[in-house]
Amino acid sequence: MTKYQTINHQQLELLEREVSSKQPAKRVNIVSLKLVRESSVLYKEKSEDFF
Repeated sequence: MTKYQTINHQQLELLEREVSSKQPAKRVNIVSLKLVRESSVLYKEKSEDFF
């Protein structure tokens, strides 16, 4: 548990240092990908050629 507390403390120090230096913020791209079914097609009959 002490290792976690040490890492957490180090991360907080880094964050405080970055805020005080007033460097420009970095842009992060946020993207999404959606799969949408636009239509469907009915087959006339089943074909066994594909098996």
